Amino acid sequence: MKTLVIYDSQFGNTERLAEVIARQLGADTPVWAADGAAKAALELGDWDLLIIGAPTQHHTVSPTMRALLQGAPGAALKHAHVAVFDTRYRMTRLLSGSAADWIATRVARAGAVLLVAPESFFVERETPPPGEQRRHDHVHDQIHDHERLEAGEEERALAWASALVANEAPTPQSVMRS
Repeated sequence: MKTLVIYDSQFGNTERLAEVIARQLGADTPVWAADGAAKAALELGDWDLLIIGAPTQHHTVSPTMRALLQGAPGAALKHAHVAVFDTRYRMTRLLSGSAADWIATRVARAGAVLLVAPESFFVERETPPPGEQRRHDHVHDQIHDHERLEAGEEERALAWASALVANEAPTPQSVMRS
């Protein structure tokens, strides 16, 4: 099965998951949404399975992924088999929002077939040193100790990808797991 993994990542967490998922699915290197390769790959449509991942920012999808999907030709997603994921803080979607929900809605409206419910992978909340405020001074491709995936999320992404390959769609996971 030919698989395309497209992602956007601001702090490196979504990128790490995209790489884990791509390796598990035997896909080529994931394509970052900010470069022209993602748009070209979407337009080409030479894949059997499309995985799209993005960070949740301000309760929705990142601006880069939004622009990519809004600019994709309608025919690119029609009848495509798609699975989507996001990275976000562990809290109810009502409070955090979900990039995966936005992406799923967008691709479904374009005629794509969602193989599974949108999935969220969780990022630890930054805990600043005493007396300091949270800061978002991250640089793309640089993962800092104070903003990282929760323990076990890479393994959960592997299991999610394995279930896609095995056509055993995972049941949507509760957002507020203990």
